[in-house]
Amino acid sequence: MTHPRAATASPRRHRRRLLTTAVGLLVAALLLPAGPAAAAALPEDAVEAPLPTEDDPDPAEFASAPGARVTGTYAVGRTLVATTSPWTPEASFSYEWLRDGRVVGGNQTTYRLTAADEGRVLSIRVTGSADDVTTRSVTTAGRRVAAGTFSTAPAPTVAGAVRVGQRLTASAGSWSPRVTPAYRWSVAGKPVPGATGRTFTPRPADRGKKVAVTVTARLDGYTTVVRTSRAATVGYAAVGSTVRARYESLRGAKGFLGHPKAAQTCDARRTRCSQAFARGTIEWRQGKGAQVKEISQSSSTYVVVNKKRPLSPRSYAPTVRRVSGQPVQLRPNAASALESLLRDASRAGVPLRAQSGYRSYATQQGTYAHWVRVLGRQEADRQSARAGHSEHQTGLAVDVLPRGGSCQSFGCFGSTAQSRWVAKHAHEYGFVVRYRSGQEGTTGFTAEPWHLRYVGVRLATDMKVTGSTSLEAHFGLPRAPRY
Repeated sequence: MTHPRAATASPRRHRRRLLTTAVGLLVAALLLPAGPAAAAALPEDAVEAPLPTEDDPDPAEFASAPGARVTGTYAVGRTLVATTSPWTPEASFSYEWLRDGRVVGGNQTTYRLTAADEGRVLSIRVTGSADDVTTRSVTTAGRRVAAGTFSTAPAPTVAGAVRVGQRLTASAGSWSPRVTPAYRWSVAGKPVPGATGRTFTPRPADRGKKVAVTVTARLDGYTTVVRTSRAATVGYAAVGSTVRARYESLRGAKGFLGHPKAAQTCDARRTRCSQAFARGTIEWRQGKGAQVKEISQSSSTYVVVNKKRPLSPRSYAPTVRRVSGQPVQLRPNAASALESLLRDASRAGVPLRAQSGYRSYATQQGTYAHWVRVLGRQEADRQSARAGHSEHQTGLAVDVLPRGGSCQSFGCFGSTAQSRWVAKHAHEYGFVVRYRSGQEGTTGFTAEPWHLRYVGVRLATDMKVTGSTSLEAHFGLPRAPRY
């Protein structure tokens, strides 16, 4: 009768028993002498050792075979570690890491997750083996791998003075893992078109607004991270070295020019530099020094015209309008200012009227010729300007006289209450008394307390505050006593 286990006997174990018995018999035969005596000398159990049969027992099974325990975070960039508790009986182990069921890692107890693992299910298969025990494999339940996160992700910093025209440089800091972030500069919370590099230079329009830089870090398998620097207010541009002395002589930011509007710029050879301010530009030229650019522009309110400084062109003609209630014309801004001055003078009890305003080049030619005929050229040059050199031709000068009263000529105006009021209050309306007593050697003309020149409230106030007696002195210009 067949043994109940015969049908399931292990072929491997059967072959091993046959081999062991055969080897034993062969050794005995070689060591013993031949013949009957030799046969008699064989051990009884050697001669009669039974051949293996198919009813030998099966190899044992592992009584305890726990799966591998995995520690670590299932996220890109992290490392997983597998440990296996002892099996019964004791076994040796091999490992296979599986991504969505396919082998991706060799016989190692650790596995570093990469971008290829993101969103996939990762598991580990442990295989245990021991003598006379059936080999067994156990696969641990898998888990889905999440995107990695940067372990170090600092906010960017900005180096440099936060001023108009001053270059700023951003630093992304040290990220882990390493990454090259993208930059984006913003002003007042809005991205600046094209400002996507490490550096940015604030523009004049950015003054007073908040500037910041944002970095965006992207890395395969990792969650994108965005960090923004601390915002800083953009200040005024620094005053350039070539124009600083002139700027400070004009009271700096407190003066009529105001704060820098943009940074100083120079040509390639640095023979000419300029810097724009809120209400004017200072230009420096090699060998000539720095000066307010507008004082040489006939169309500017700041233009300085005298015997050494003609208008350009000499026939210059501005746009003018009629002063309300007066028989004169001036540039629109000067006309409005004069209307306010005349109104307030009347309210103060010192009424004034405009006697002479804008004169064209041709008119001034006639006026000067008249005084040459009356006074002679030398004396006429002290009291009347030649065409192309006249302030009246700028449309910014006006001669005033009392409205009513006994004084109705220039000769007596200096002794009137109106003259004293004008000297005290003209700057409040943007006017200065252009030709003062004792300044003929600088201005080139005798005193004319009735001759008012419009320069704007800020410049007129500067001259009042600093005690400047002429435009030439205020701007540091050469004296102009003669042509």
